[in-house]
Amino acid sequence: MSTKFMDWCRDYQGAISFVLIIMLLGFAAGISKACAQELPEGLEGENITIPVICGDTMVMYRELLNTHGEVPVAIGFTDRNTAVVWFTNEDRTTLSVVIDTPGRSCMMYTSTCYEGDCYMTPEENYEREKGKMMEDNTSPKVSM
Repeated sequence: MSTKFMDWCRDYQGAISFVLIIMLLGFAAGISKACAQELPEGLEGENITIPVICGDTMVMYRELLNTHGEVPVAIGFTDRNTAVVWFTNEDRTTLSVVIDTPGRSCMMYTSTCYEGDCYMTPEENYEREKGKMMEDNTSPKVSM
């Protein structure tokens, strides 16, 4: 592989990892394939096109606030001057995920949710899942 591509993977490793967790494998296979030596059993690499909106960081933040009322609620930094920022509005009915580099940002994902579901604090999620576990005596997991 070219060294430029490998440098890019190293520069964005933290941001890529954070987005993968947030998207719950929504597009994990393609990015994992690009930056991992070996994939876990059951996962496969894909090249997919993901449309993104990029521009000046201050313009992006101002538009998310003015257009959707969204503010940053979670952020993850890397040692390569990159951050992944989760935005949501006050009612937690809209969300956007943005990757920041110095002076430039790209919105990777945006969506609407049921009221309150676009972002939960760890405490809120704990209480929500604890209640489910007590009701049916099972662990919190995705139904198949």
